[in-house]
Amino acid sequence: MTTNLDQALDQNIRLLEEIFRVTENYKVALEEIKELKKAQQSALNSSSNEILSDMKTALDVKEQEISELKQLFKTAETQFHVADRIAKESNAKLAGMQKISHENEELKENLKEKTAQLSEKTMQLALVSTEAYETHCLLINALEKIKKLTIDEMMKSEKNSQVSDNNKIKVDNSLMTKMIENMKMMEQEVQMLKAKMKT
Repeated sequence: MTTNLDQALDQNIRLLEEIFRVTENYKVALEEIKELKKAQQSALNSSSNEILSDMKTALDVKEQEISELKQLFKTAETQFHVADRIAKESNAKLAGMQKISHENEELKENLKEKTAQLSEKTMQLALVSTEAYETHCLLINALEKIKKLTIDEMMKSEKNSQVSDNNKIKVDNSLMTKMIENMKMMEQEVQMLKAKMKT
């Protein structure tokens, strides 16, 4: 029984560490939204319908990915509650073992250390989970604002579609290249983040 309990404690510590990393990744997603907003603002300044359309598509994709991250966060939160319950059960078992036997002092010290680690990780995770939820709210609000701004600008561009080609503002090729690179980098990082959260 002591061996199984020891293995359960080790497994719970690893689980809490993984959930800790998952919630930390919300900060990365927020930085991606900030960069996307900068690129979108540059596109609005260029008055290019093509770029605005590409940005709207990118925002729709990003919104879907954030929705998936929200679901993964809920799953991680459920795992946290399970781990917390197991930690409490482990504490109860440890208390019972201490009352029943004093023969193996080394084992008891090991169990105490692992239980203390679990308690520490649980407190850290509670703090990070709160921060992650607040960050998630910021992500959703940012997406809604960017999407509305993009749609409004596209409608304005359509009304002004009668302007002659000679009067249209030329789009800076370097800006377009930078926007494409930013979107590719964000796509790679989101895929990596999703892969880590699912493991």
